[in-house]
Amino acid sequence: MKLNMKLNMKLRKLFAAGTVAALALLAAPNAVGQSRQDNEKVRMGVLALEFPTHLIGDAGHGAIMADMLLSELKKNRNYELELIERTRLNQVLLGFTGPFNQLRAVLMIGKAADLDYIVVGTITSFSAAPSKKAVPPILSIYPTGTKPLAKSDVWILKVGINIKVLDVKTAEIILARDEDVGSMEIVPRDYRQANPLWQKSIDRYSWPIKNAIVYAAHQIMRHIAPMEGKVVKVSPKEIIIDMGLNHGVEPKDRFNIVREGEPIRDSQGDVTGVDITEIAHIEITRVESTMSYGKVKKIFKPHQISQGDIARRQRPKKGVLSK
Repeated sequence: MKLNMKLNMKLRKLFAAGTVAALALLAAPNAVGQSRQDNEKVRMGVLALEFPTHLIGDAGHGAIMADMLLSELKKNRNYELELIERTRLNQVLLGFTGPFNQLRAVLMIGKAADLDYIVVGTITSFSAAPSKKAVPPILSIYPTGTKPLAKSDVWILKVGINIKVLDVKTAEIILARDEDVGSMEIVPRDYRQANPLWQKSIDRYSWPIKNAIVYAAHQIMRHIAPMEGKVVKVSPKEIIIDMGLNHGVEPKDRFNIVREGEPIRDSQGDVTGVDITEIAHIEITRVESTMSYGKVKKIFKPHQISQGDIARRQRPKKGVLSK
């Protein structure tokens, strides 16, 4: 693989400084914010997340979390997805020498697989610690209601991930996100004694992992070939949009209803965007294969939802995903 000379010099300087994150400076903002045509698909690979050796847990957690990320990205039907194992990356790495082997290997895998983008990432935190706060009243007894909780039975589990999306053709990082999620969990003393390695079990971290993955996936889907639907029917009781199960929509998903206005032009008269007016927020109540039904949660007066308005999926709010 040959990188052009200008990019090659930039990459050498960045890797010599020991920071991959600085590659984000090479990326043009909003470079991929536009939706693709219906007959086009974005080919995207997801590399198993790196699990640093200083964290508790197992290196295999990275592959599990990458598979979860891939499953979440499948909700965007504009994507063709492929999971890339780290063993495959390591095999390619054997053929390289130099200060930025991993990037070159990732680019080679991406080009060989004819991918547009590759998602790479690192698990930045994976920890469990006793809560320093008093036991909340809601947790003061076990679910059975028979045994009081001690302060030492309440633990804070934290998971953090750093995700970057690499453009295979330009070697630019077009999106970088850090997601850190914590949850309060009941871990009774008798359980801890019977399972001395419980802190390494990925099952115990299912809620913060799920949240971190969903938030990261939403950012990717928001910036790269986002799926957008349209309002096809408006009635006093519900709103119908032209996206359903086939597009990854699920009950309780929330959408922003927006309306495009006049083009926005710069001082030279060139179109730089479109004026967008936020009309309403809706929550999906019922889903069919190609359409969904929703109820209005918020309306921005004096506007009213009209047929043809655009429906854009909202980012999930942190802490509201079910366990």
